[in-house]
Amino acid sequence: MNNDVIAGVLNKAVGYLERGWCRVDFARDVLGQSLYSSDGRAVCWCAVGAVQRAALFMDTYNAHQVVEDACGEVCKVLGLIKDSYLRGSFQSTLSSWNDKPERTQEEVVAIFKKTALVVGGDG
Repeated sequence: MNNDVIAGVLNKAVGYLERGWCRVDFARDVLGQSLYSSDGRAVCWCAVGAVQRAALFMDTYNAHQVVEDACGEVCKVLGLIKDSYLRGSFQSTLSSWNDKPERTQEEVVAIFKKTALVVGGDG
Protein backbone atom coordinates (compact mmCIF):
# COMPACT_ATOMS: atom_id res chain seq x y z
CA MET A 1 0.00 0.00 0.00
CA ASN A 2 1.17 3.53 -0.78
CA ASN A 3 2.90 5.17 2.19
CA ASP A 4 1.26 8.52 1.45
CA VAL A 5 -2.18 6.92 1.73
CA ILE A 6 -1.27 5.23 5.02
CA ALA A 7 0.24 8.41 6.47
CA GLY A 8 -2.89 10.30 5.39
CA VAL A 9 -5.18 7.79 7.08
CA LEU A 10 -3.11 7.90 10.27
CA ASN A 11 -3.15 11.71 10.31
CA LYS A 12 -6.92 11.74 9.76
CA ALA A 13 -7.28 9.16 12.56
CA VAL A 14 -5.32 11.47 14.87
CA GLY A 15 -8.06 14.07 14.42
CA TYR A 16 -10.71 11.59 15.52
CA LEU A 17 -8.63 10.40 18.48
CA GLU A 18 -8.01 13.97 19.63
CA ARG A 19 -11.76 14.64 19.53
CA GLY A 20 -12.48 11.60 21.67
CA TRP A 21 -10.94 8.26 22.59
CA CYS A 22 -12.33 5.08 24.10
CA ARG A 23 -11.44 1.52 24.93
CA VAL A 24 -13.18 -1.77 24.09
CA ASP A 25 -15.60 -0.45 21.43
CA PHE A 26 -14.72 0.82 17.95
CA ALA A 27 -16.73 3.95 18.73
CA ARG A 28 -19.24 5.37 21.20
CA ASP A 29 -21.93 8.05 21.21
CA VAL A 30 -22.45 10.80 23.80
CA LEU A 31 -24.26 8.32 26.06
CA GLY A 32 -21.39 5.83 25.91
CA GLN A 33 -23.29 3.38 23.70
CA SER A 34 -21.22 1.19 21.38
CA LEU A 35 -21.37 2.12 17.68
CA TYR A 36 -19.74 1.18 14.41
CA SER A 37 -16.76 3.43 13.72
CA SER A 38 -18.54 4.94 10.70
CA ASP A 39 -21.68 5.95 12.61
CA GLY A 40 -22.32 9.68 12.43
CA ARG A 41 -23.33 9.75 16.10
CA ALA A 42 -19.84 8.68 17.22
CA VAL A 43 -17.98 11.11 19.46
CA CYS A 44 -15.04 8.91 20.43
CA TRP A 45 -13.09 6.03 18.87
CA CYS A 46 -10.57 3.40 19.85
CA ALA A 47 -7.29 3.24 17.91
CA VAL A 48 -8.64 0.78 15.34
CA GLY A 49 -12.02 2.51 15.12
CA ALA A 50 -10.31 5.81 14.29
CA VAL A 51 -8.31 4.13 11.51
CA GLN A 52 -11.44 2.46 10.16
CA ARG A 53 -13.35 5.74 10.08
CA ALA A 54 -10.46 7.61 8.49
CA ALA A 55 -10.01 4.98 5.77
CA LEU A 56 -13.73 4.85 4.99
CA PHE A 57 -13.98 8.59 4.52
CA MET A 58 -10.76 9.10 2.57
CA ASP A 59 -11.91 7.55 -0.71
CA THR A 60 -9.30 4.82 -0.61
CA TYR A 61 -9.30 2.04 -3.19
CA ASN A 62 -9.41 -0.80 -0.68
CA ALA A 63 -10.40 0.50 2.76
CA HIS A 64 -10.07 -2.89 4.48
CA GLN A 65 -6.47 -3.34 3.30
CA VAL A 66 -5.62 0.26 4.17
CA VAL A 67 -6.93 -0.29 7.71
CA GLU A 68 -4.85 -3.44 8.16
CA ASP A 69 -1.74 -1.80 6.70
CA ALA A 70 -2.12 1.34 8.81
CA CYS A 71 -2.62 -0.74 11.96
CA GLY A 72 0.43 -2.77 10.94
CA GLU A 73 2.57 0.35 10.73
CA VAL A 74 1.48 1.40 14.23
CA CYS A 75 2.27 -2.12 15.50
CA LYS A 76 5.75 -1.88 13.92
CA VAL A 77 6.48 1.38 15.73
CA LEU A 78 5.18 -0.17 18.96
CA GLY A 79 7.39 -3.24 18.46
CA LEU A 80 4.37 -5.57 18.38
CA ILE A 81 4.94 -7.35 15.07
CA LYS A 82 5.49 -10.75 16.68
CA ASP A 83 2.28 -10.35 18.71
CA SER A 84 0.44 -9.53 15.49
CA TYR A 85 1.56 -12.72 13.80
CA LEU A 86 0.48 -14.72 16.83
CA ARG A 87 -2.93 -12.99 16.94
CA GLY A 88 -3.44 -13.22 13.21
CA SER A 89 -4.02 -9.52 12.51
CA PHE A 90 -2.61 -6.11 13.17
CA GLN A 91 -6.07 -4.80 14.07
CA SER A 92 -6.44 -7.34 16.87
CA THR A 93 -3.00 -6.50 18.27
CA LEU A 94 -3.61 -2.76 18.15
CA SER A 95 -7.02 -3.20 19.81
CA SER A 96 -5.43 -5.13 22.66
CA TRP A 97 -2.78 -2.44 23.11
CA ASN A 98 -5.42 0.32 23.04
CA ASP A 99 -7.65 -1.45 25.56
CA LYS A 100 -5.09 -1.86 28.34
CA PRO A 101 -6.35 -0.17 31.52
CA GLU A 102 -3.18 1.91 31.86
CA ARG A 103 -3.39 3.26 28.29
CA THR A 104 -4.15 6.97 27.86
CA GLN A 105 -5.56 9.04 25.03
CA GLU A 106 -2.31 11.02 24.93
CA GLU A 107 -0.27 7.84 24.38
CA VAL A 108 -2.52 6.71 21.55
CA VAL A 109 -2.43 10.09 19.82
CA ALA A 110 1.36 10.32 20.23
CA ILE A 111 2.05 6.90 18.70
CA PHE A 112 -0.23 7.67 15.77
CA LYS A 113 1.56 10.97 15.14
CA LYS A 114 4.96 9.26 15.37
CA THR A 115 3.89 6.47 13.03
CA ALA A 116 2.52 8.93 10.46
CA LEU A 117 5.89 10.70 10.46
CA VAL A 118 7.80 7.42 10.10
CA VAL A 119 5.57 6.18 7.29
CA GLY A 120 5.58 9.55 5.56
CA GLY A 121 9.38 9.62 5.53
CA ASP A 122 9.81 12.38 8.10
CA GLY A 123 10.58 10.15 11.07
